Amino acid sequence: SHLTSHKVSHSDERPFKCPSCPKAFQRKSSLTVHKISHSDKRPFKCPSCPKAFKSKPSLAMHKRFHSDERPFKCPICPKAYRSK
Repeated sequence: SHLTSHKVSHSDERPFKCPSCPKAFQRKSSLTVHKISHSDKRPFKCPSCPKAFKSKPSLAMHKRFHSDERPFKCPICPKAYRSK
């Protein structure tokens, strides 16, 4: 249930241990995502160039370089940037 899953976030228990490094996780899904960092797999392919990435957020950040999107605005002047 959602409540059971949520309760885990209030615990220090991290039963899902990475076999490749000292990291441990509260959820199996987090371990699964983390394990990609130890592999050469890059399942997230850019549709505009040959680059590929290990995570969806990395691909999303990269895709901004193929567009004019500049979501990070300076609070002092009109300049905006593709990344923080």
